[in-house]
Amino acid sequence: MAPPGSSESLSSLSMTDEATATQPRVKPVPSPQIQALDTEIRARFGRRTDSLESFLGQWLMLDESQSAFFAARSTQGENYLQYLLSAGDITMALGVARMCATFAGTTDSARIVAFLNNIDRGGNDMWHYLAANLTEREDEDSLEIAKLLIQLDIDYCRKNDKDESPLARLLIPEVKWQSVNSMLRAKTLTLEEIERSFPDRVLNDPQLRGEIMTGVFFSDIINNQGRLILHMLEQALSPRMENEERAAIARVFFDFLGGKRAETVLMRLVESDLKDVLERLVQLLQRVTDEATAAAAAIDLQLAKAQQQLLLYRRLGRRNRLFQSMLHKCIAADKPNYISLILGMLRNEELVVLKRNGRSDGGDREIMVVDKSSAAPANPTMALLLQQDARGNTAFHSAVLTSRLECLRKLFFGLSLIDSYAIIKRIPNRYGLTVSDLMSPKDAYGKLSVEIKAQRLSVEDAQAMLNTIKVGDRRVHEYMAEALRKAEDVIARTGGSKVAKPTFELARIPTVQLMLQQQAGARPAAAPQPPAGQPQRPPAAGR
Repeated sequence: MAPPGSSESLSSLSMTDEATATQPRVKPVPSPQIQALDTEIRARFGRRTDSLESFLGQWLMLDESQSAFFAARSTQGENYLQYLLSAGDITMALGVARMCATFAGTTDSARIVAFLNNIDRGGNDMWHYLAANLTEREDEDSLEIAKLLIQLDIDYCRKNDKDESPLARLLIPEVKWQSVNSMLRAKTLTLEEIERSFPDRVLNDPQLRGEIMTGVFFSDIINNQGRLILHMLEQALSPRMENEERAAIARVFFDFLGGKRAETVLMRLVESDLKDVLERLVQLLQRVTDEATAAAAAIDLQLAKAQQQLLLYRRLGRRNRLFQSMLHKCIAADKPNYISLILGMLRNEELVVLKRNGRSDGGDREIMVVDKSSAAPANPTMALLLQQDARGNTAFHSAVLTSRLECLRKLFFGLSLIDSYAIIKRIPNRYGLTVSDLMSPKDAYGKLSVEIKAQRLSVEDAQAMLNTIKVGDRRVHEYMAEALRKAEDVIARTGGSKVAKPTFELARIPTVQLMLQQQAGARPAAAPQPPAGQPQRPPAAGR
């Protein structure tokens, strides 16, 4: 089975098995009615010098012409415009569409609207025929026809007998962004319309629906400058939108998972250069969080503020399938300002709510847990900072390994020197390397050699790690050395490391627990094995 969000998975979500197959267009065989109508129009227009739509407008003034034009149906029940679209005659189809738009505002508007809403024997309407062309080629004439249909309020979400809608055809498996952008310029495309356009089998499967929705917005980030996301945010941040509708849009961006790495739209957005889109999305996150706690705020403001932090952490503290946090992804993309934006929404303190007990001592303190598995379970900022990826690297490890100095500055901003010291010196990754070790090839060599000897790491992986450590940025090393010097000075003046304790529980860090197990002789079940026949030799030592 293909991974969720993969191209294989998305292609299986086409409206029909044949919907996305690249096949040569087969010219339809017209009925005698359509053939006679088409022959007459082309013959008469061939003797004219004006535009096609102008000619058609005058020709339709004749009663016989009107009757023939509106009544003619081809072999599948399609009318003349649908026939032209199925034949791929876009130039002729555009002339007919323009003529219809002109007559839509006259006394003949009812016949025009009925003509444009004609449904063939398979349940296909005008948009189905146009979408078939747009999925092959998004030329200017086809896009103009789309714009005219939108202006005339012709429904693009209507499904045919195969449960296929034109809008979904333009979104799955590959989004046709020129067509979608044409819609965005002509009208407001809503989340409800997008979801309504999907087949029932998608709507009835929350996981599949989430994968498709995130896939559309992932494509928007990569290929469309986030225009669809901004279009949705403009609606969501409008005071005219109801809270429930806004919360539904927020769930798509912050809760739905998709792609091979099982990520949210927000997680994918921090990899991009779309700073304006990210800032607007964060505004939505804060807005829906405030609205979700409004009832509590009316009674107990401190409780509401604590609940806000809990809700924010649930969405900002998500990790993908590789256990990468939002901060890991910001570092990989070298986006220090994004780190500030994310951390700026969270409080770096234990969430404590004072509950009145009726006694004179003021009340009972209740600690609110944001992440029960964290070494700082009640501190949103610290819980996020201490998250580790699949290799046990914290965001600090990742920033040093990738020489992201500005990212490091943002991560350490506001931390106490004692917390900084513990993070640098006392939290190893799953191979025993602390942040401090990453700045010393000699120390790293010694610990990696132990891992190789214990058959928990291959020589090739160890050598790759050591090579990365050797080329570390001198500025990063200088910054970290200065941070350590300041921290050690404070610790020395406050009674030493036994007295100066960090605000989090080191013993609850997963890799600290792993190291203690290994020191006690317990071999972890999931330790990686070297390739068969691989000689056990240590990597080359650094200087």
